[in-house]
Amino acid sequence: MHAKRSSISLLLQPINNVKSTMTAQSLALQRLSVAVDMSVFQEILDLDTPCELFSKEVVSEFLLMAPELLDSMNESLCRVNLSQLNTSSQSLRCAAMVLGLTRIEKSCARIETVLSLGIDLHYTGFGLGQICEILSYAVRDAHSHFELARMALSSFYGIPLPCDDVSDASIEL
Repeated sequence: MHAKRSSISLLLQPINNVKSTMTAQSLALQRLSVAVDMSVFQEILDLDTPCELFSKEVVSEFLLMAPELLDSMNESLCRVNLSQLNTSSQSLRCAAMVLGLTRIEKSCARIETVLSLGIDLHYTGFGLGQICEILSYAVRDAHSHFELARMALSSFYGIPLPCDDVSDASIEL
C-alpha cells in the first residue's frame, strides 16, 4: 500500500533531474488531483493488482453511468418530477463519493438539501418555479464538475472520450 502512495509522488517529480519534464501519466495525475480527492481515490488504486486494474473498471462504469443519471436529473426537472430527481441525485452522489469526486458529491448534496427543504421553502414564499431554478443551477453545477472529472479520469487511464461528446456544461432546461 505504501509503495503505491510513494509511486504517485514519484510521478510528480521530474525524471532524472531533467528540468520539469513530466510524463504524460504524471500530467494526467496532476489534472486528476484537481478534480478528485486523491486520498479517497488512492483507496481505489490500492485495490489494483498487476493483472487487473480494478480502479479502471470502476471509473469506466462511472463514466458510463453518470451521464445517464445527469440526463435523468435534467428530465426530472423538466417534468417537475422531484422524487425522480432525488433518486438520481442520490445515486450520483454515492458513486461520486466512492471515487473521491467531492465537487459532484457536494452538488448532489445541495440538490437533496433543497428537495428536503422544498415544503418549507414553499411556505416561506418561494414558488415551485423558483425552487426548480435553484435545483437546475445545482444540476448544471454537478454536470460541469462531471465534465472536469471525466476529462481528468479519461486522460489518467487513457480512456477515449465519446466521439458524439458535446462537452457543453451549460445545459438549458
